[in-house]
Amino acid sequence: MKIASLLAHFLYTHKKLDLPGIGTFLLDTEIVTETENTKNKQVLLEGVSFIQNSATKEDAVLIDYISSHTGKIKPLASSDLESHLELAKQFINIGKPFLFDGIGTIGKINRNEYVFTPGIMITEPAQEYVSHETHLSHGADYPADYKEVFYRKKETPGWKRPMFFILGIAGIVLAVWGGYTVYKNSTADNESGTDVSGVSSQPVQTDTVTAELKPADTGQNNITAIDTALNTVTTPAMPTPSGSYKFVVETAERERALARFDKLKNSFKLPVLMETKDSLLFKIYFVLAANPADTLRMIDSLQRAYTPPGKRAYVE
Repeated sequence: MKIASLLAHFLYTHKKLDLPGIGTFLLDTEIVTETENTKNKQVLLEGVSFIQNSATKEDAVLIDYISSHTGKIKPLASSDLESHLELAKQFINIGKPFLFDGIGTIGKINRNEYVFTPGIMITEPAQEYVSHETHLSHGADYPADYKEVFYRKKETPGWKRPMFFILGIAGIVLAVWGGYTVYKNSTADNESGTDVSGVSSQPVQTDTVTAELKPADTGQNNITAIDTALNTVTTPAMPTPSGSYKFVVETAERERALARFDKLKNSFKLPVLMETKDSLLFKIYFVLAANPADTLRMIDSLQRAYTPPGKRAYVE
């Protein structure tokens, strides 16, 4: 309920209303006048009198009354009253009458004197504030939330809740399994590799040491054969055949290079070559026939298939 209406109901109940900074209203309930209009009955408050007094103090009983009917704590109730009265004094001071609902109108006839005109009584009773807890405690005596009144709540059958939970878990499991399968297939493709079209089967000698294993060599025999080849000084190599390019897929140290070369050569049966200039770093490469315009595409394909993550393949 608005604070203006609460002031009127407080006057009806206590027969006295003190308004800080304005004055006091007094009510004689024996002097009222009832009138009839076309719609409803009105009650004129002829028994209300006003005593102007700017020194009137705040009434603690009035603050309790406002607090109990609005549900606000007392400091907030006091603040609401102060704001309402401040608005009233502003109207009065600029020469405009201010209407106190259910009580009457206060205007100004000169610089310091107020004039009061009785108004129409509020016939609706004041409603006590009902907290949410009180509302719940009354159960069926009070209506439910308006949404519950106009829209019937749909109840979910009990069997649907565990079903939703099971479906959710199954969806998560399928998503994880699908991701793992895709990852596993991608890893297998990168490790196994495919035959590269246009790979030249003829090894090309260079002026550095070049090692090539036979498909039959395996295990320790492979490493021994590589060591023997690396320790053998070759004669000056023939230049790379015309129309062919040297595609380096990896440069690695000795241990890594020997293991990788053995895997590509013997496990995947690829015509891969390896060379080193200082026995510290080894180049693993292919010699492929290609058009200049196709070298970028081919090096990209070779890098995806045979170059470890974080490293790049290139053409020499």
